Amino acid sequence: MELIENFFTDDECNNALKEVDRNQDLWTRCQETHMYILGNSLLRTQKLEHKGKKDYTSLYLSKNIYNFETSEILRKKLSDIFFETKFCKHLSQPGFQIVKRNESERPSVWHYDDIIMSYPFDLDFPDYENNFYEYFEDFYIFTLMLSEGESSFDYFPETDSKYTTDDNIETPICKEHINLVGDCCVNPNCSLKNFQTINYTKGSLLIQKNERMLHRVGNRDIDGQDSFRITITAYGLVKNNIMYIFW
Repeated sequence: MELIENFFTDDECNNALKEVDRNQDLWTRCQETHMYILGNSLLRTQKLEHKGKKDYTSLYLSKNIYNFETSEILRKKLSDIFFETKFCKHLSQPGFQIVKRNESERPSVWHYDDIIMSYPFDLDFPDYENNFYEYFEDFYIFTLMLSEGESSFDYFPETDSKYTTDDNIETPICKEHINLVGDCCVNPNCSLKNFQTINYTKGSLLIQKNERMLHRVGNRDIDGQDSFRITITAYGLVKNNIMYIFW
């Protein structure tokens, strides 16, 4: 984990918040987490359509219509600190996650970001053959805080493991912790007791590199206040020393 403070200036954050606000009619709510989404997220599309057995990947690709000013600023600034950064041609650009701090505790649910393995990468990388770890040099998850106030990210470092799309593979430490809201696990033998927390504020960028850990939106962030916790989120893959970002 790495935290870069003041990655976005105050003005850049404020302009991003204005972009989120003026596009409020495009917000959609994830029924599982109760957070709001602005943009095209494969994970949220999967959650919406999975029960109906629909082809969520095709639906995701058909909704790749968003070109946010904030996403372009993020791309340029990532290029400044890493290396050349590009958008994928077929996968969606970074988008926004919006949590109303007084609505529900569901946004603070323990989970892994295994969705990163489910993208149709062959559309942008024709020689990709579902060999994620062999094909890409590095992978990243970027979370940039845009809203005011202190926010947090909870995680269990002992759950560090490889991403997978196989539900039958044993989850490190405790399977019952996945999709758990709160800290009362039903597994009497669960050893996940003491999570770690990263605190970050407006303009800070949280970077996860080559890490798969059980994590959640900080539980303390759901504090009952009538305010928003707003981030822009992106995945990044490195191929031939070029970073490709998507969501």
